[in-house]
Amino acid sequence: MTRETIPCETCGQPTIYKGTKRCNSCWEVENRLPGYLKSPKAWDFVRKHIPLLDDWADRKPDAWDYEAVLKENEVTVAWCDQLVDGEGTTYPAEEFAGWGFSWKHGAIHIGQTSKINARKAAALFVSLWLRGVSASFCDKLMGGYVCHLELQENTRLTFLAEIDAMEDGFFHLTREGFCTREPFTYDLEERLVEALGAPADDEEIIVTFTKRKRQ
Repeated sequence: MTRETIPCETCGQPTIYKGTKRCNSCWEVENRLPGYLKSPKAWDFVRKHIPLLDDWADRKPDAWDYEAVLKENEVTVAWCDQLVDGEGTTYPAEEFAGWGFSWKHGAIHIGQTSKINARKAAALFVSLWLRGVSASFCDKLMGGYVCHLELQENTRLTFLAEIDAMEDGFFHLTREGFCTREPFTYDLEERLVEALGAPADDEEIIVTFTKRKRQ
C-alpha cells in the first residue's frame, strides 16, 4: 500500500508526515540544530556552508550580480515623490523624495542617489537580512554602501574651513597642494570650477558643509 505524501516545507522532498510537514532529514536537522549551535566549532562548520557575500568577480571589484538578488527575491525598487497620510490623501514628498524598495517582508527607504546605486543598495540590504543581520543594522550598512558608491563615481574636493570674521572672507579654506587659509572669493571660485570641470548636461555640482570631530 502506497502512503500519501506531501512536499517537505523545507526541502520539497516527499514526506508522509503531514503533521510536521518535514522529511526525516529536515526534521532531524531542524530539531537538533539549536543544541548543536551552542558549540563555537559548530558555528565554524555552519559558516563554511553559508554562501560568501562578495562584490568581486573574476578579480574585478563591484562585479556582483545584484540584479539576480533583486529578481530572486522579487524586490521592487522605485522612486517615491509622494507621501500619503492616514486618510489616504497624497502630498508632494519634496525634500523627502527618494528611492525605496519593497518586497514580501516590507518596505525600506533608501534616499536620494542614482538609480543603479539604489538597486545595488537594495540588493545589499536583502542579502544581509537573509543572512540574519537585523533590519536596523542592514539599513545602516546600506546607507554606508551608498556613500561608498557615490565616492567612487563622484569628483570631490575637500577643504578644511576655518572661520575668521575679522579678515576678508568668512571661510578660509585649506587643501594641501591647492590653497592655504585662502578666503572664499571669486578667484578661488574660478579655481574650484577649473579643478572640478564644468558639469556636463547629465552632471551637477553639490556643495556640502560638514562639521566633524578633530582628526
